[in-house]
Amino acid sequence: MASWNGSNPADRRRTGERRRSSQETSEDLVAEQTEEVFQSYAFHRYQQEQEQTEGDVPVDPEIAAIQQEPNSINSQVGRRLAIIADDINARYDKEFSEMLKSLQPSKDNAYEYFTRIASRERLPAGFFNFQFKNVEYSSGRNKTFLCYIIEIQGKESKMLRGYLEDEHAAAHAEDAFFNTILPKCESGLCYNVTWYSSCSPCIGCADRIAKALQKNKNLHLSIAVGRLFMWEEPDMQAALKKMKTAGCKLRIMKPQDFEYVWQNFVEQEEEAAKAFTPWEDIQENFQFYDEKLAELLH
Repeated sequence: MASWNGSNPADRRRTGERRRSSQETSEDLVAEQTEEVFQSYAFHRYQQEQEQTEGDVPVDPEIAAIQQEPNSINSQVGRRLAIIADDINARYDKEFSEMLKSLQPSKDNAYEYFTRIASRERLPAGFFNFQFKNVEYSSGRNKTFLCYIIEIQGKESKMLRGYLEDEHAAAHAEDAFFNTILPKCESGLCYNVTWYSSCSPCIGCADRIAKALQKNKNLHLSIAVGRLFMWEEPDMQAALKKMKTAGCKLRIMKPQDFEYVWQNFVEQEEEAAKAFTPWEDIQENFQFYDEKLAELLH
């Protein structure tokens, strides 16, 4: 009698063994290629640092001994990554240094900073000072931080507040708000929501906001932003106008708004809370963005 699926147990065992062997070979190959890319990256970054510091970088025999194959694709990928990393460092080193100076991370407080961010409690002061700064050219500020207040009015009124930030592999902060914080609006309740956002939403998030307002007539949303994102692009302008038409009240954060966020959403020292210190040109930058927004939404 023929066996199941036209093959006998011995054949099936051999087929399974070949598949496992193939899978293991594939995994070994990926690991080998990854190691080659990393070694190439480390080697070329080491060379760059030596050239930039004129030999002041301590000698690392292990990195210096890495053998490079110029024609290897993996080696070329590692070299390219090193060039990109050097370019990013040259462009944003000043901004990153300022943020780190404000945070003053150490082995004693690094975990605390991480848990605060992960648990979405108050913003670290360094993050606020860097990400919310209303500069015209926002180099290095490629994340949105969104502080929210939700006032729910019904038989029993209540208020919720917190902050969100872009989740690299999941959603932008605006999307995350509607996905996790306010996934639905119950009929019979009125939702007054206020956002203080480091930057205005992208086209996709603007569309999500407009649809949420159109769907939920009991949702009222006011957004104050520190900067305008890609405001010169026609598609972005159209998206912001669509938000306005849907009922969203969009405005630029005034210096008083930054102070409010500082007092209510930024982590303060337990011993003594520091007063908000406006940065240079905060008023001028507000006026610049305020005029641009008025032009866009007229």
